[in-house]
Amino acid sequence: MMSRRKGKAEAARVRGDVLQSLYVGMLRCEMAQGGARTGVSPAVAAGLSQNLRGDDLLLLPQGRSGDAFPVPRGLGPPGGASVSRSLLAGIQRYPGDEPAGVALALGAAAAARQGGGGALVCVLLPRAATLEHAGPGRARTRRFPATWSSAGLYAAQLRLPLLLLSDRPAAPPNSRRSPGIAAPAPLYPTIAVDRDDALAVYRVAFECAARARAGDGPSALECVPFRPQGVPAKAESGLVRLETMLRQQALFTARWLERAERQLVKEVAGA
Repeated sequence: MMSRRKGKAEAARVRGDVLQSLYVGMLRCEMAQGGARTGVSPAVAAGLSQNLRGDDLLLLPQGRSGDAFPVPRGLGPPGGASVSRSLLAGIQRYPGDEPAGVALALGAAAAARQGGGGALVCVLLPRAATLEHAGPGRARTRRFPATWSSAGLYAAQLRLPLLLLSDRPAAPPNSRRSPGIAAPAPLYPTIAVDRDDALAVYRVAFECAARARAGDGPSALECVPFRPQGVPAKAESGLVRLETMLRQQALFTARWLERAERQLVKEVAGA
């Protein structure tokens, strides 16, 4: 009974149009993946995309890791635009060579900050990438960073509008901390979030994006599965949770769903 009341209270605090956008975003991302489960979680893609603007840049790794991102919120297809034009390109693949990818991300973030319009650069990290939580002494380096871990520290020193996002189907191996408990980072916040909860990703990404746009520097989101104590492995899907919240606000109507599905079909047909 308490959990039901908590769900209704949570739904009441979220704008209905945001819940609808997240639901449609998850559907869109699942359609973009074509049924594959090798890419980024649809909940992560939908929650993050809801916070991106037209002048933001989303950098994706090579391969299938970013397959859920070709169409969310009309950001446009991956392209090979130069850094000077990339802030209007929406989505771009970064080089597989780690130093080159880091250089592209930091260069774009520096250009975004120089532009002064509050643009954000978000990087979906490769699955193998790690974010070390180095102490302030280790963070001071004169060399240009060559790894994603050092890129975050470098961006923090320059207060660059950078958001680092890792999405893993399981917690990193040899991790000493439980999902949901992020180790403290000395120069920028690192936050763990449930990769199957689009609303949670949306909320955390909203705070991180606002922080970056205000000139307060980078953040990192570590998206891993959460399983609260006592909850079985086969928990309800993120779409079902969103549908429940929409029904509680009487927003999950047949007319709205039909209109959303029709729009998605048009997007796929025109892709």
